[in-house]
Amino acid sequence: MMKALVYNSYGSVDVLSVHEVPTPTPGPDQVVVKVAAASVNKGDTIVSSGSPFAVRLATGCVMRPKPNTIIGSDFAGIVSAVGDNVKTFAVGDEVYGQIDFTRHGGAMAEYVCLGATDAIAIKPRNLSFAQAAAMPVAAQTAFQALRDDGKLQSGSNVLVNGGSGGVGSFAIQLAKALGAAHVTAVCSSSHADAACSHGADCVVDYEKEDFTTTQNDVDVVIDLVGNQGLRKCCKVLKGDGTYVTAGGSPETFLGRLFRLLTLRPFVSQRLVVSMLTPSQALLQTLAELAEENKVVPYPGPC
Repeated sequence: MMKALVYNSYGSVDVLSVHEVPTPTPGPDQVVVKVAAASVNKGDTIVSSGSPFAVRLATGCVMRPKPNTIIGSDFAGIVSAVGDNVKTFAVGDEVYGQIDFTRHGGAMAEYVCLGATDAIAIKPRNLSFAQAAAMPVAAQTAFQALRDDGKLQSGSNVLVNGGSGGVGSFAIQLAKALGAAHVTAVCSSSHADAACSHGADCVVDYEKEDFTTTQNDVDVVIDLVGNQGLRKCCKVLKGDGTYVTAGGSPETFLGRLFRLLTLRPFVSQRLVVSMLTPSQALLQTLAELAEENKVVPYPGPC
């Protein structure tokens, strides 16, 4: 048996409690990891709250969660067991990854079990377990939004709306790593120094300035907040620029998606909704960038 942070009903953090649950054993194509660190993402608490109701539909647990659902997506630790068919990982490997806790056991446990081809990779050698555990969801979200959905090219001018959050701090660093010539971060003045330390060339204080009226000639907008109208955001972009919305509140997601699809035929810019698809290949790429000191996670205390 092992200890894990679980929930058996939907609600606030008060529904979470530590329980004894069975320790997982690997199937033929699975690995078991002894967790050294796990991080909290907004999505974890959204799913465990069961609100909005669409979240319950997405997980298939409408009335109540599965018994003793273990919360948590991001983890880092040491491989403790592998299945007979696994050749890519060995006992003792230091790894990090992301697990779908609505389908498998979550990350906030003494052990996790997942497929050897799932979103798991060798941990960046220069990072602590805590640093590595802060990367998977946020860094993958930022990287996919920039490279895959934003089609970021070397020399581009990038604006990140929400540049001080978990995804935003990675987006600034990764934009630079991908060759952006200029990165503007939109955040509060209290986070301006942090945004600059992550690589932002310019900071717009949203409490004093509307970036949609002061910025222009942007190649890629990464919108992690969704607090501005799409038409206004398009005015910031070049005629062939790209607007990417990622993350944000699930309560407003369907509205943002509807507005984006409605406006898309009437503007020259690309309008994209970025939906994270975790992968081993993406985590391997991020590990390489971390080892080159092109991306540094900044985990905060729980």
